Amino acid sequence: KRYYDTLQLKSPGSYTILEHFADNSEEQELSNYGMMLWGNLNKNYNQASMGFPTEWNFDYGLSVARGWANPHLVTYMESHDEERLMYKNLQFGNSSGAYNVRTLATALKRMELNGAFFFTLPGPKMIWQFGELGYDFSINTCTDLTINTNCRTANKPIRWDYFQQAGRNSLYQVYSALIRLRSKPGFSSLFSSNNITRDFGGAVKWMKLSVGSTGLVSIGNFDVVAQSGSVTFPSAGICYDYLNGTTFNATGGSQSFNLQPGEYHVYTSQFVSLPVTITSFNGKNSGSNNLLSWEVNNEDGLARYELQRSLNGQDYAAIGTVTAMGNSRYSYTDDISSVKAPVYYYRLKSVDLDGNFKYSAVVKISVSTNVAFVEIKPNPFTDKLYVNIESGINDNGTILVADLSGRQLLKKSISLSAGNNAFEIKEAAGFTKGIYVMTIITSQQKQSIKVVKGR
Repeated sequence: KRYYDTLQLKSPGSYTILEHFADNSEEQELSNYGMMLWGNLNKNYNQASMGFPTEWNFDYGLSVARGWANPHLVTYMESHDEERLMYKNLQFGNSSGAYNVRTLATALKRMELNGAFFFTLPGPKMIWQFGELGYDFSINTCTDLTINTNCRTANKPIRWDYFQQAGRNSLYQVYSALIRLRSKPGFSSLFSSNNITRDFGGAVKWMKLSVGSTGLVSIGNFDVVAQSGSVTFPSAGICYDYLNGTTFNATGGSQSFNLQPGEYHVYTSQFVSLPVTITSFNGKNSGSNNLLSWEVNNEDGLARYELQRSLNGQDYAAIGTVTAMGNSRYSYTDDISSVKAPVYYYRLKSVDLDGNFKYSAVVKISVSTNVAFVEIKPNPFTDKLYVNIESGINDNGTILVADLSGRQLLKKSISLSAGNNAFEIKEAAGFTKGIYVMTIITSQQKQSIKVVKGR
């Protein structure tokens, strides 16, 4: 309490968050004093996501269930100390017939289901290391990608590429939409109150929040077979399925739902527009033009689309804008006659009327040109490592080497002549055993190759 008092004296209103894990009576005392405390529900949410009907109750993720007067519980599904839910989904998930949690698509949908009962709980939340993309490397993953408890604190692979995968991007969009709902005017009060009723004990779980005329109901089936359940909405009238915009007529009495395994709904008492959803983004080359097209849903409140291009997959610049017109399909033609490259990378920046924005997945268009061919040998290597680059033109380039955490270990500038060019990477002798990524960048291309250092 002395620490808290000092912090408030120096910075009034600042947050104090404790990784405390004491008896509930002690945590309740600290919560009532104004502090927030971590609430570990890793096992419960993982049992639920895997589809096993034991220890899958979410009650202890609620401050009201702990007898706290304020929603100061920072509930989390994953942390630096807990196993990644997706890893266990894929390794140990339950199944019934064709429905199998161990398949990637189903495992990701189970994480969406979890999200519908995580971000809608009152109180602050914590997510961890690409959880919004279904990060599926074990907490015990080593730098050589084996799994060993001695590697618990080892650097883990950084998978920015997960954002480009449809199922993982869908999970990201669900998380984003649910988080955004928490700050929507008229709804934010739901998540800072303790006015919640719920049933988290069975396969069909439900919860409802209400403050005044504003209400929210979440219902979902955590079993691996179809199940039925019922819930009473806060009031009669039209409700809106927040994540897809469809309507539902609430009677004000108990209503039954027949839910497929993993099916879930988040209903709101008022219509809330979602951020635009880019359902597809495609591109192809046509001579001196690259042709881009995209399809969208939920375009309410959107101002424009900004097209951005990169020649190396990292540095993007705006090349044009398309005004949002309430359409579902758009297109753009990029004249590349004065910008020669073997590969072009494109992304969309969708900007709403308030200036908020988000990016699409990246589209890659390859065009035939004077590219270089790269050979690395030996691979795996022990001390000496050589790079051969067959270039079609005189050029300059860069050789980069990074470990799987993304930490850059080498940056080497090179000059290329038309024909074969050989380079010895002497610095590689000092690398420790493990897996590395070597990237060769020229004016014509960028190529990454995985290399392995042996004993």
